[in-house]
Amino acid sequence: ATASPDATCELTRLYVRPASQGQGIGSALLKHGLSKLPENILVKLGVKSGNERAMRFYEKHGFVFDKESWMPIGNIEFHLYWLIKRRGVSGWAE
Repeated sequence: ATASPDATCELTRLYVRPASQGQGIGSALLKHGLSKLPENILVKLGVKSGNERAMRFYEKHGFVFDKESWMPIGNIEFHLYWLIKRRGVSGWAE
């Protein structure tokens, strides 16, 4: 299936327990989830500033920086970096 040109999907959470990190579990989860999305969709996600490990992880999987913003959650505002990746007709660029 092909999504409309303005279709987006937001990845809100992807967690792997610290004891299980570094074993490819996060990569497998991300790739599986992305494989279920239609062609031409734009995926976006927010990473809290200072979370360099998450930034490297998503950049390794082809996500690129889009913008930064502040997001209120309860009484706290978090500084986020937004990353994006688009699925083309031939699949995901890595």
